[in-house]
Amino acid sequence: MAGFEKIQVLRDRIDDIDSQIAALLDRRASVAAEVGKIKTGEGLAIYDPRRESEVLTRVALEARTLSTDDMQLIYRCILDISRRYLERLEMLEK
Repeated sequence: MAGFEKIQVLRDRIDDIDSQIAALLDRRASVAAEVGKIKTGEGLAIYDPRRESEVLTRVALEARTLSTDDMQLIYRCILDISRRYLERLEMLEK
């Protein structure tokens, strides 16, 4: 297999992985929305710094190829987007 063909095969694999990541992020948002509804019903804040710290610590320990800093950066973005999503949902329900 020529170099360009190998690149295309690898890019196809990356595309498949990207599709899986997108689907998982969507599932994560749905579950987070369920948590947000419970929090709102109980009068709790959406933002829970202790929980976010736990998530960041856990994903840092799971980092293999990426550095722990890079993994935490990715998850800080995910958590921030998730929090903004939940806040928008909360505003829509009022």
